[in-house]
Amino acid sequence: MNNNEIANNNNREQWNWEIKNNNESGQVSGFSSCFRH
Repeated sequence: MNNNEIANNNNREQWNWEIKNNNESGQVSGFSSCFRH
């Protein structure tokens, strides 16, 4: 596994955590905007 794959996996876990954390309010944090390239 190269460094990019590691970074992508870490980012995906963080993104999923933020979705769960904000799910009750029906909002996804601005962190998700990092994935719109």
